[in-house]
Amino acid sequence: MGAIPRGWNSTRFTLPTWDLIYDEWLTLLARRIYHPPRLIINLFMGYRDSMTIIEGPNGYSIGLVDDTMYNPDSSDNAVAYGRFYSEMPYKDYNFPTRHGISLFKDGEVEKSVCICSSGGPTHIHARSSVLQDKRLLICCADSVFCLAFPALDLNWVTKADQATCFGIFEHRDGYILHGELEISRLDKDGRIIWQFSGPDIFTTLTGRDDFQLNGDVIEASTWDGTTFRIDAQTGQEL
Repeated sequence: MGAIPRGWNSTRFTLPTWDLIYDEWLTLLARRIYHPPRLIINLFMGYRDSMTIIEGPNGYSIGLVDDTMYNPDSSDNAVAYGRFYSEMPYKDYNFPTRHGISLFKDGEVEKSVCICSSGGPTHIHARSSVLQDKRLLICCADSVFCLAFPALDLNWVTKADQATCFGIFEHRDGYILHGELEISRLDKDGRIIWQFSGPDIFTTLTGRDDFQLNGDVIEASTWDGTTFRIDAQTGQEL
């Protein structure tokens, strides 16, 4: 065996043996077999606690969560979704981002779907989705998904950036998309009206105040410190 790295105490640092790993695996498997109700309840409660909840009309609300471990080809997921939508044929290694979407009615789950897409990974945050009267828009990796509300049927999906879709904003009768490589305007049917590219990615070191939409004026900052003012109607730099 090679020398122990400096600063490590050989009496405190011990690599686990394969027998120990196997024993731990059997223990976990036994717990899962003999205590499935408690396991499932605990998993779901942790899953629900991690959701971002958006209140909607008529007693409905939407719960959004990052669920990167979900695999539609597996029967061993912590949460089973009613439907699964992807922007291309599913292959696990192609999809770093999966978002779970649950529809609640008076606090109880009525429906759920999972969406996934390729491109750079994204996470659920305040600007990653828009809930309207009859539709939910949500960024997922390089794409934007539009789901009917409250049915959660897939209306359309648009690959709106070459890398990552950071945020989406309502604008007139469509949407403005803050992407990593492009700022885009989409119509209500998901068609791209215009795109604006810069010399660097559209985010800053801190990620704060890197994108603002004020009326018909977009202010977007890039990694190199440049701030662009863009006409939201035409996509032209002001």
